[in-house]
Amino acid sequence: MPSPRHALPSNPLPTQAGRGKHGNKFQHAEPVSQIVAQMPRGKRVGLLLLFLGPAVAVYTLFSIYPLIATMALSTYTSDPSGARHFVGLANFETLLGDSLWSKPFWNAFGNNLIFFAVHMCVQNPIGIALAGLLSLPGLKLKGFYRTVMFLPTMLSVVIVGFSWNLILSPLWASPRAPSRPWDWARCSRRGSASNRARS
Repeated sequence: MPSPRHALPSNPLPTQAGRGKHGNKFQHAEPVSQIVAQMPRGKRVGLLLLFLGPAVAVYTLFSIYPLIATMALSTYTSDPSGARHFVGLANFETLLGDSLWSKPFWNAFGNNLIFFAVHMCVQNPIGIALAGLLSLPGLKLKGFYRTVMFLPTMLSVVIVGFSWNLILSPLWASPRAPSRPWDWARCSRRGSASNRARS
C-alpha cells in the first residue's frame, strides 16, 4: 500500500500524453488558468501590466481623474476676482436647501431615474431577447439580421463624419467661416481680444 505522502491526487489535471494508437501527440491541453498560476510572480505581474495597464491608464485619465477633480472642485467657491476659497459642503447645502437651485436639481434627478428605469427595464430586456433569438441554431439569414441590427451603430458614426465634412467644407459652409484649424484658432484669438477690449 502506498504511503499517503506518495499517493496520487484524486483528480489529476490532464496535461500532455504521449503518442497513442492513432498517433495523437496531445490528448488533453492544460488549462490556461493553470499555466498562468504556474508562472513566476514577476512574469505574471508583467503580463498584467502589458494587457491591463493601457486600459487602466486611459480609464483613469478620462473617467476616474475627472470624477475626483469634479468632487474636489465642488468644495470650493470663487470670488469675482477668480480666486478659489474652500467652503466644504456649503455648495451642497445651497443646492439642496435653496429653492432656486433645489427645484431644477430634483427635476434633473427624477429625469435620470426615469431614464435609468426605461434603460434597465425596457431596452436591456429587448436587447437580450433579440440576442437570444439570433443565437438560435436553426435560424436562417442569421448574418443578415445581425447586420441589420448593427447597421444603426455604424451609420451614426458615418453620418456624424459626413456632417462635419459638410460643415468644414469651403463649398458648403458659410463663406465667412474658417475652413482650416489654424483659421479657427486665429478667429478665437481675435474674438478673445475683442471681448477684452469691450470689457
